[in-house]
Amino acid sequence: ERVAGLAAEIFQRGAETLTDEQRRLAEAVELLCPTDPRCACHSRPLARGGALLILSPDRQHRWPFPPPRLDVMPATMGATLPAAQVDALNNRARRPLSRGELGILLSNERCWRHALEQGWEWALILEDDCHYLHGLPLQLVGLAEHLVAAAAKQDPDWQLIVLSPVDTEDFFGCISDPSHVPSLTRPQRGYARFPRKPIPLADSSWNRIGP
Repeated sequence: ERVAGLAAEIFQRGAETLTDEQRRLAEAVELLCPTDPRCACHSRPLARGGALLILSPDRQHRWPFPPPRLDVMPATMGATLPAAQVDALNNRARRPLSRGELGILLSNERCWRHALEQGWEWALILEDDCHYLHGLPLQLVGLAEHLVAAAAKQDPDWQLIVLSPVDTEDFFGCISDPSHVPSLTRPQRGYARFPRKPIPLADSSWNRIGP
């Protein structure tokens, strides 16, 4: 509905009167061609949230000019972690984690802490090997606040939005012991809201994949 209204406004009045948020949305859904990432509209805050990029040294060439609203967080390289830290983390894990997995875990934790320090209500976190199928990373960043609003319309209490296609069995099998979270593995009284199998939410394009 917002995009349809925005298209009508651009058709009738042109793009000169658009707000920064409207301009980002128009470019995200290709009503307008993407502008220079250094354009002022891409430097403004993203509603009540933000976007972060976990960037490792060997992939910096893939991101020579990150969008200005994409805060770059240096990746934690698991190969460089002290053995004592690896042991301490694995003592708390359900299963032994590889150094690569620990690097991903700590990198994401750093992003979450950054989001809290900034006072963001939500954060889009991208890894440096991500590939946005519908355009440029700049467009995905511009769309993020609208994805959050759309998800909140379906479930105000959402906690995690997965934008990548995932196999939910593998996804939840990695992070949860089924015996600890029975609602992930089978229907159970009192847990009907959290089934493991993806369930469409109303007539939207969203699916619920877990708790």
